[in-house]
Amino acid sequence: MSIPAELLRRVVTNAGVSPEDVRRALAIACLAVAADGKLADEELAALRVFSAELGGVGAAGLEGLVQSGLNLPSRDDRLEQLRATADSLSTDAARHLAYKLSVATALADLASTDEEFEFDLDVQEALQLSPDIADRLAGEVHEALTPEA
Repeated sequence: MSIPAELLRRVVTNAGVSPEDVRRALAIACLAVAADGKLADEELAALRVFSAELGGVGAAGLEGLVQSGLNLPSRDDRLEQLRATADSLSTDAARHLAYKLSVATALADLASTDEEFEFDLDVQEALQLSPDIADRLAGEVHEALTPEA
């Protein structure tokens, strides 16, 4: 079972970031879901929805981001790439988008691994998010992904 595309789109409504920052935010989401060494079909589907909704990265570009995240040989390599990408984001809105994408994509397969949880903490640190801001952003993602009754 996967999260419906219409709910995923709600995560990125009014993102308001540059195409370059969209690409960087998607790269961080790819690194986050690659933390456990595999990519579920549902995670890839979520990345495709986000990419289509936000623009800035075509199908081939997204595939390249996914493969580069999966091809990094170690956790240390993923952390180095994460920090470099996070440092290149130009605004708080872009950092917030990157975190929301990483949370939503990790949730897409409705499973959580220890590696993904640990990497989530690394993402928060790399994006320089306080625990309060990270909690608020994660809450916004959960709210967006909750079907309306």
